Parts: sequence; C-alpha cells; structure tokens
Amino acid sequence: MGEFDYTRSGNPTRATLQQHLSKVMKAKFVYAVNSGMAALDVIVRSLAPGDEVVAGDDLYGGTDRLLTY
Repeated sequence: MGEFDYTRSGNPTRATLQQHLSKVMKAKFVYAVNSGMAALDVIVRSLAPGDEVVAGDDLYGGTDRLLTY
C-alpha cells in the first residue's frame, strides 16, 4: 500500500496544496479539508478551555450556535 492508498486521509493534490500554502503563508502547519464542517471540526478540536474564536457575524447558523455555547 502506498502513501495515498485511502484518499480521505490524504491525497497528492491535498499534500501539494498544503505544501504551497505553508510556503506562501509562512505557516508551520496547514490543513486543507474538504468541507466547512471539516474546517470547523479542526478549529474546535484545536481549542483549549478558555480559548476564544474571532469570527464574522455571517456564519452558517449552526456554526454560530456551536461557537457561542
């Protein structure tokens, strides 16, 4: 089995995108995901108690409620 045998966990296109974004943004870590819910999951799982999220007021309703409570 190769590095990209199951493309949900990684694929060459995503790996290349993450590498380029990392260089452009001068970021140590870059995560490209396939949906808004996946992005929200990455954000929420990276938070520690007491952390705050700064977000606009035009978010999808479920996202707003999740981040509020």
